[in-house]
Amino acid sequence: TELMNITAQKITAAFPVPLWIMGEIQNISFKGQSIYLSLADGVEGANLAATITVNAVIWQNTYQTLSSKYTDKTIKEVLQDGVKVRILANITLYKHRGQLSLNVKDIDPGYTKGELALKREELIKELRQKGLYDANSKISLSEFPFKIGLISAEGSRAKSDFTHQLTSNGFCGK
Repeated sequence: TELMNITAQKITAAFPVPLWIMGEIQNISFKGQSIYLSLADGVEGANLAATITVNAVIWQNTYQTLSSKYTDKTIKEVLQDGVKVRILANITLYKHRGQLSLNVKDIDPGYTKGELALKREELIKELRQKGLYDANSKISLSEFPFKIGLISAEGSRAKSDFTHQLTSNGFCGK
């Protein structure tokens, strides 16, 4: 017990602030609204099967914060077995087992999903909140449009392709 207490103090002193840590999720389990997982990384210079793992937990209150920050859908897409993630975590010692553990504070969905996908999801979330996401589907269109507009740079390939299609299909093209 004394050894574990001293070790826990030393770990807290060595890592006083959370660190960004990258690894592959293994053995993820959802218990209530808390999430338990192992974070694995390959051992440099060893065979491909050799890994180092550390247990991690996302407590219920942190999960709720992350869900409101990134959306529940994004969190569930990122937190899956076999997915490489980047997490912000406090390093602690679980004294009863003498094991290092990560107390997750944040995740970086951009590391896993990419920035463009996240920006798209954020835009869709904003449009839904404003009631604009499916606004175009509520507008009825005439069966045959009498006017067509093209927004493009002058001299662009898109403009020449568009006008070529109009001309080759018997439309005026101007």
